[in-house]
Amino acid sequence: MTDKDKIENTLRAAVDSLPLWIAFGDTEGRYFFANEYYTKTFNIPIEKIIGHNFKDVFPPALYEKHKRMYDECVESRKTVAFEEESELGNGRKIHTCGVYTPLADRDGKIYGVSVAAYDNTEKKELELSIQKAGEDLRISESKIMQWVERYDCIVAASGQMAYEYDVR
Repeated sequence: MTDKDKIENTLRAAVDSLPLWIAFGDTEGRYFFANEYYTKTFNIPIEKIIGHNFKDVFPPALYEKHKRMYDECVESRKTVAFEEESELGNGRKIHTCGVYTPLADRDGKIYGVSVAAYDNTEKKELELSIQKAGEDLRISESKIMQWVERYDCIVAASGQMAYEYDVR
């Protein structure tokens, strides 16, 4: 095994072990690399990905959205970041974050795009739960304040004295 083969095998093993969707495509959107996590997520064998356009892998609505970002990355020669909720085509909705990055040769000519994305669903669901808990707390505080105001009005209207006593 040559040093180049060792480096390629090591990089492949490292990229395959990551819980990220990583793929590379040419400027027309045809894959020339996808890691194991990518193939498992879309449940498509690698031989049905490599050499194929990503429109053959993505559900139509998701393809259209990502085609625009892919093209923007190639045309602008800049990284394009995204954060979105997506439907994978199997009824499962996920929240993803990722980047499209242009790939250039030594002369600066763009020959493709890399994409790296991750599933951010748990974090997004936690953020939404925290946000809802905050809203519920504000509603509860408002109701408590309304009861305190009513209590104060009742005491004031009764002409009686009210006090609080802590037995400790």
